[in-house]
Amino acid sequence: MSDPRFHPPGRSTAAQLLAATGGELIRGPADGDWSLCTDSRLMEDGAVFVALRGEVHDGHAWVTRALDGRRAGALVEEVPPDLPDDVGGPVIRVPDTLVALGDVARAFLLRQSPAVAAITGSVGKTTTRAMLASILEELGPGLCTEGNFNNRIGVPLTLLQLRPEHRWAVLEMGMSEPGEIRLLADLARPRVRVITWVSEGHLEFFDSVAQIADAKGELFEAARPGDRLVLPHKAWFADRLPRPVGAIPVTFGHGGADVFALEVEELGIAGTRARLAVAGDEVTIELPLPGRHQLHNAMAAAAAALCMGAGPEQIVAGLRRVQLPGRRMRIETVGGVTVVDDAYNANPASVRAALETASALPREGRLVAALGDMLELGPQGPELHGEVGTTAAIQGFDLLIGTGPLMTHAVEAAAGFRCEAIAAEDADEAGRLLADRLAPGDLLLLKGSRGMRMERVIEALRRRNEP
Repeated sequence: MSDPRFHPPGRSTAAQLLAATGGELIRGPADGDWSLCTDSRLMEDGAVFVALRGEVHDGHAWVTRALDGRRAGALVEEVPPDLPDDVGGPVIRVPDTLVALGDVARAFLLRQSPAVAAITGSVGKTTTRAMLASILEELGPGLCTEGNFNNRIGVPLTLLQLRPEHRWAVLEMGMSEPGEIRLLADLARPRVRVITWVSEGHLEFFDSVAQIADAKGELFEAARPGDRLVLPHKAWFADRLPRPVGAIPVTFGHGGADVFALEVEELGIAGTRARLAVAGDEVTIELPLPGRHQLHNAMAAAAAALCMGAGPEQIVAGLRRVQLPGRRMRIETVGGVTVVDDAYNANPASVRAALETASALPREGRLVAALGDMLELGPQGPELHGEVGTTAAIQGFDLLIGTGPLMTHAVEAAAGFRCEAIAAEDADEAGRLLADRLAPGDLLLLKGSRGMRMERVIEALRRRNEP
């Protein structure tokens, strides 16, 4: 069976494909009902292969093989010289296959017409997305971004998974350069637009955090009258965000916002309980997620849910049962060591939040962190890693294993505060170092950018405890 992430089931007629893309039919039939596929290995009868060009691979090299012996077609920028004349599906030439993929997804979305919310931000966007989807599931079936399908390929492929019964769609939107959020927002045309927060991240591609705020603000640019603009109350970047005429701001976070916390009770590993003011009502929510910063995400999700038609009961029920995807604040015990696995990704703000959360959790032994490099920070990387090391020491960590060349700056900074700090070349070495040093009762935090693969530390600890 094809992987729906790369071969989504959404179907369009040949006429709809031509109309959406403005392409030219150069081979094959002008009729039929077709799905799109971006992975030639998943091609089946009834599919149209999208020949995407990447930095490493060019899908045009696989067109002939993808179509061979199948009732299948392709979206191409140029016709492969070995493509036979008797193909089984429409071969459509377009100026840009990536743009064409988005065009087909936009047209498909308009035919399905669910209520759409889009979420971006430097931190919290994936967690807020999961929380909002969990709330909206109380209203009926819908669609939510999975994994890292939050870019110019992933968002269209997500939209092409819409089914007629879906009443809503929650889309996460990431970026690595100016203009990317603008393109994604134009594709999805959400009625609810959420910015969780803006902080250091992707500084490799931007000169300042202010430029990152401007790029995130692209989500608000083309808002139509009646669209909701969900943002943190009195955020430092609020004045930089576009406010199109007729769009309605909805705020969360502090007193005076549409959604804010009246009382907060931290329950340790069990999570957080809070009483929220929600558009004039008061509700008590219980989050099964440790960390006070999760309340910020919950308030963002609650504000967006209100805009999508949810009420207090749905907000309470949805937040109570939320489950986070990936390696986000996952807690397990390995050989008597409590492991807080937050190794899904990292930037300075998320690492600070993870360190603060872990330091507040109950433990019997030492407080330990294995931190991997935070990538894509550009020239400010060494300084920002040094600040992380200082934070770890101030938060009371007894041992810091800094993994990767940038984390040597964190190790040096932490050691200056008399915190035991050791540099490791990679996650495998970090795991070996920790296997020799951890004891039952210790609490270990794992955090790092995805490319550092910090989850390998857990694998080393498990091997240590094998009989």
